Amino acid sequence: MERRLLGKNPITSLAWKAPRTAKGVDKQGVVNPVQARALLAAVRQQTPSGPRLVAFFGAMYYAGLRPAEAAKLRRSNLMWRKARITAPSPEETVSRWPVDPTTCGTQLCRPG
Repeated sequence: MERRLLGKNPITSLAWKAPRTAKGVDKQGVVNPVQARALLAAVRQQTPSGPRLVAFFGAMYYAGLRPAEAAKLRRSNLMWRKARITAPSPEETVSRWPVDPTTCGTQLCRPG
């Protein structure tokens, strides 16, 4: 429209209604602080991967990262003095997280 390549805006003729959205968070689908601490305590006991699992699940819970972002998180993403975490870019994460969990199970895998 800005370049004036179309005679009129084609979107205005669309018969579309916005989808209904949830008004609240389903408390059964969200981990509470007690559950998060219990999960982190349980995975800490796993050998030899306990510390990595704590970092993985902790990053998802405390920083709100998605699994693919937590899996690609590196020290360079952490800014301790500013108390900030920068998530890896989507390009970095897409190749390590399964697109179809039925073909990859729960393991990280490479598509193709």
